[in-house]
Amino acid sequence: MKIYQLFRKLIHSYFYEIRLQNKLLLAFLSMSLLLLGIFSSVIISHVSSFAENQLLQSATETFQQTTASLENTFYSYEQISTGLANSYLFDDLMKQDMNQYTPGEITVIRQNFERSVFASVQNHVNSTSYEVDVKIFFNDDFHYFNNRTRYFSLENYLSAPWASSITQQYSKSRRGFYILPEDLLTEVEPGNFSMARVVVDKKYYPHILALLRIDMPRKYLDQMITSTVFDNTLSAVINQDLNVLACSNTTLNSLLPDLISNYDLWKLPTKTWNEITLGHEKYLLRIVTIPHYKLMHFSLVPQKSLYSDLYRIRSFLLLSVFLTLLLCIPLASLLSHSLVIRLQQVVNVMQQVKTGNPVPFQENIPHGSDEIGNLISSYNHMVEQMQLLMQQEYEYGTEIKNAELKALQAQVNPHFLYNTLDMIYWFAKENMVNEIETSVRSLSTFYRIGLSSGKEIITLRDELSQSKAYMAIWNLRLQDAIIYECKVDDTLLDCLIIKTTLQPIIENAVSHGIREKDIPTGRISINVWADFDDLLITIEDDGVGIDSETLTKLNTDVLIRESVGHGYGVHNVQSRLQLYYGSAYGLKFSSTIGKGTCVTIRIPKKTTE
Repeated sequence: MKIYQLFRKLIHSYFYEIRLQNKLLLAFLSMSLLLLGIFSSVIISHVSSFAENQLLQSATETFQQTTASLENTFYSYEQISTGLANSYLFDDLMKQDMNQYTPGEITVIRQNFERSVFASVQNHVNSTSYEVDVKIFFNDDFHYFNNRTRYFSLENYLSAPWASSITQQYSKSRRGFYILPEDLLTEVEPGNFSMARVVVDKKYYPHILALLRIDMPRKYLDQMITSTVFDNTLSAVINQDLNVLACSNTTLNSLLPDLISNYDLWKLPTKTWNEITLGHEKYLLRIVTIPHYKLMHFSLVPQKSLYSDLYRIRSFLLLSVFLTLLLCIPLASLLSHSLVIRLQQVVNVMQQVKTGNPVPFQENIPHGSDEIGNLISSYNHMVEQMQLLMQQEYEYGTEIKNAELKALQAQVNPHFLYNTLDMIYWFAKENMVNEIETSVRSLSTFYRIGLSSGKEIITLRDELSQSKAYMAIWNLRLQDAIIYECKVDDTLLDCLIIKTTLQPIIENAVSHGIREKDIPTGRISINVWADFDDLLITIEDDGVGIDSETLTKLNTDVLIRESVGHGYGVHNVQSRLQLYYGSAYGLKFSSTIGKGTCVTIRIPKKTTE
């Protein structure tokens, strides 16, 4: 269950959390690794199989050539010995009465015999680099050549293992040529083997006249079977009695007893490589019999020697796959980057939509004609439409706000004008000339700036002048119950502001702040200062204040939008400021019950439109 959950987590992470470039990189590498794995597996399998077959075929050919060479060697000596046995030299020699000859004449006869008998043997022997000794064991009837160096009495050796074996086999099979292993040659120096020929009476074959024996070093055969394709290979020649005639690798002689005791070699298949196990090692065994001489030639190859070449080939292929995979990494990274870079640019540009400032792709960025290029073209078309709609919305919104402002002015101004004119009337009745002058001048300034020849943007100087005139009229009505203060740096007076921004806020401060107090007197302070590239204006009063719930609604524009009358004017100010300057600008309310309210206006600091 945990493994399943982990697997699902990894899948979810891959599809929904990892960056697209990393996904593509992983996908490319995974596909490359999969394809390389399949390709390399197939190639390694086929190459290994082919190489194994080739190596075994080469080993088989070498093995067969060695066997043929062995057989030819034995056959050549057999032919030589057969030629000698059939040459009647022995018959003629044995028929002569040596008593008729002097010792000198016997010496001449022996020399002639040796010249005739050993000439062909010696010529063949001289073609090798090994010392070959030829011995003749005469029947005891012929004792003149019994010098115990080259000529011997057969009767003295009939009890020897080799002679006994030959006479017994000859009596049964009448086979004339024998190959004798080292084990039977007790009187011969170690490290030799022999080939023997039975010389018989032509008139009576069961009668043995002599035994011709050719002795030579065993290393002659050992070297002959040493040729092999693989390292640590053991080749050997044995007879039907499992006596070893030759062995190619003396260091591996210890394997022969185990091999001979554990496997019936004469019954194993001879046309294929047999898999066997000796100790804890696995071997391949190839057997060829030489029936004419009742010999067996076999070759024992350790599988690790065979597979060492295959391992080298496999290691080379795996290294090639690894290097190819390393090459695939930068290629996959480059390919994934080329696919993702434009998508990343699309994402970066689209992020700006969240800020309310959608921008199209730049012309210097290649678009292309693929799916990503189509996406970029569609995005650019969408941005153009959005910008057009936003411009239209701005224009419509401006027109609506201007209409709302004019409606507000049409709603407020008659009431304000009526109250002001009524106040002037009473001043006139009381012959209050100075108050009449102040009220008329303030009323004129208020409406002159409010009209502003139809302009919506005026200087801060004019906006503050209109607010001062508005407060002057209020104080005439309230008999100077409100102290009006304004602090502003002269360098900021030329900054631009939407007209009739301060008046609705001041009206709320008077009507709902100061006049709600038990003693309707108070103070209204206006402060203006620069905050980097912005202009901050605070209108602060010491009225009754606003409770926290209402304050929260004011700051979220909820109460402003739901209000009517005076609240409608504040909402209009907030809407016009944000529509004209953006959502980062507008009104901010702060208040304390019983101490007053402060409204902060943030607008860009500009001196030109």
